[in-house]
Amino acid sequence: MITMLDKQIDSIEEKIREIIQNDEPLMETYLYLDSIKGIGFVNAVNAIVITQNFTAFKTARDYASYIGVAPHTKTSGTTVRWKPKPRKHCDLTAKADISQAAKIAVVHDVELKRFYERKCNGKDDADTVRKAMNAVKFKLVLRMFAVVKQKHTYRQFTTI
Repeated sequence: MITMLDKQIDSIEEKIREIIQNDEPLMETYLYLDSIKGIGFVNAVNAIVITQNFTAFKTARDYASYIGVAPHTKTSGTTVRWKPKPRKHCDLTAKADISQAAKIAVVHDVELKRFYERKCNGKDDADTVRKAMNAVKFKLVLRMFAVVKQKHTYRQFTTI
């Protein structure tokens, strides 16, 4: 049963790859996204489909809000304010995929690892780790939109 499902998944992924390879704008966008550490085949295809090849959302924040990564403030009147939190009504599949990408990126990308550690501030409680990981997810979304908008592969800057 599992091997049969694995074969079906492989054949579907192969068909998706053929579609991307036969469409030059999609292939170009896919190559830009694939250059970002943590963003693989599934995340790149999800982003291309959801954003309609990055034409459906004007900004990275709009897309991040759609997948539940961008924090939003909530107020009541002039004095009552709640802490900014991501919305719960979102595309949960895309959010789960970008969450896995963020976990991979924190391990393999030096910049994001430093960013994550700085956000954690040496604390190890679940709330701080969750907020730091959400910040990494948002940064990945920003990188995705930046490489597609600027039409070049991601180049990591090395710092001394």
